[in-house]
Amino acid sequence: MTPLLQSRPITTLGPEVQPGGPIFGPGPVAETFPAPLSPLEDDLWIPPLRTGLRRALALTGMVSRRQLRDSPVVVTVHGHVAADLDLLGLAPRRRSLWRRLDPRGPARRLGAAWRVGRLRAALPGLATDVLAIVDAHLAEVPGLDTLTPPELVRLLDRAGDELISLHGYEVLAGQLLDAGDDSPTGASAALRVLAEVRAAQPDAPDDELVARHPVLLALLPPAIEPQRALPPLPALLGPSRRAGGRAGDDGRVDPGVVREALRLRIRWLHELTARAFLAVRVVDLDRQQV
Repeated sequence: MTPLLQSRPITTLGPEVQPGGPIFGPGPVAETFPAPLSPLEDDLWIPPLRTGLRRALALTGMVSRRQLRDSPVVVTVHGHVAADLDLLGLAPRRRSLWRRLDPRGPARRLGAAWRVGRLRAALPGLATDVLAIVDAHLAEVPGLDTLTPPELVRLLDRAGDELISLHGYEVLAGQLLDAGDDSPTGASAALRVLAEVRAAQPDAPDDELVARHPVLLALLPPAIEPQRALPPLPALLGPSRRAGGRAGDDGRVDPGVVREALRLRIRWLHELTARAFLAVRVVDLDRQQV
């Protein structure tokens, strides 16, 4: 009888065997989704991320249309989010002879360089406009307990559209704007605020602190949960990057400020959509009980 399974290791494959598929890894999405997502969170937040990345990459022209069409761009594995590192230029590969001889590569890079140069110059102003629009829309959102289920669903749709825009600008900022090692982070700003408010009000409930200081959401991964506790404040925070952004000597805003501002709005919209979904579920449960 011929065995169907082989228990011993396969030793006949030589070094010439190379992986041929795309390489996926957490890459830049790890900061947005540091914790595994539930299936529901995946359905709610990954499609806007995928669409935003796809649009941003198409805008730069740094990858071919076929590459973009054939790639899922973003996947989840047991809740962990991973991006196509080839598309993002984060997975160096050995080039084949055909790719070295193919003239389309340099031509595409030349066109992409021209587009990237224009995008890099315009991106800070465009991102600032997007941030102002998102902030205005967030300020207009009424109490979620005052909205009907159809209104909550419309809010979820609108938030999804804005997440697409923010994700696109955020990946462009990461690729095109040169932020230094000392650029500010939302987490460093949140830690500073957390230290200040806990020193002033050590017994204040966490949900109250988050409501008064939304920057604290940078310390919590997005999740659809009714209540979550802020992390304990370490006695020694150690050296951290500065919490606030300042204009340089030439008057330009620190590129790191732009990206962190976009990332923080993404986190706020994640929280809004999570709470909107919980509000819809509460209304449905109340109707079932009636």
